[in-house]
Amino acid sequence: MVCVELMNEKKLVDENDKNRRIKEIEFDKEYVFQNVIFDFNSVELKKDAKDEINTIYEFLSTKKKTIITIMGHADNVGNDNFNNTLSKNRAKSVKEYLINKGLNKNRISSIGYGNLKPIDSNDTEKGRVKNRRVEFVITKYDE
Repeated sequence: MVCVELMNEKKLVDENDKNRRIKEIEFDKEYVFQNVIFDFNSVELKKDAKDEINTIYEFLSTKKKTIITIMGHADNVGNDNFNNTLSKNRAKSVKEYLINKGLNKNRISSIGYGNLKPIDSNDTEKGRVKNRRVEFVITKYDE
């Protein structure tokens, strides 16, 4: 299931749409990939993650005057340097996937925040899983 959502849980994709097209998007807003969740210490994209990223790729393919920033995050297990590198590599894995799909590399950037921006408690495994995430912002520009 493709479930790209706003931070406030607003769904972008109509679950009844077989083509999984994005209904609407607000530019310059942070969105969380709901299926781009990583295993502990991993940067590997799973099938559900790729399906969700494909939805964003299709949107970006039709909106040529947009750029996307990918933001990677980690839980708080491990030291700060490790988590910073891990979060950068998580964002980079999404970035590289989009580039390999055909998105121009000049339209995408990535950054890692380590464990600086948790969205849930790092005191539980459930919370740590949510914190091992990737977010994105799409910005529209005029030439």
